[in-house]
Amino acid sequence: MEGFLGVEAVNINGTAYADYKPKHLAIKLIEDYGSIDGSHHKDWVIDQVVRILMGTKVYFSMASWSNGHTELRCSLGAPSKKYLKWRKNMGANYDEGIAP
Repeated sequence: MEGFLGVEAVNINGTAYADYKPKHLAIKLIEDYGSIDGSHHKDWVIDQVVRILMGTKVYFSMASWSNGHTELRCSLGAPSKKYLKWRKNMGANYDEGIAP
């Protein structure tokens, strides 16, 4: 989409997302990215869901365009210790995928 203005951090207090638990955030991520074609992208979605469910911090931002369109986005912080331990136990066969 033309006219991309950028992305700003968003405070979700007072929004519908303020009370989201990890399971709700995981579902939102699946809704936002789960239908993108490519097994490598689906692997990424699975990995992001696992990270969220294992305590990785989620950050919100708002992308905006010159035509007034906005899009709430979530991104993840550094992997939690719980995730890193789980990931190590998964071994070499685990694929973190590629972000869409």
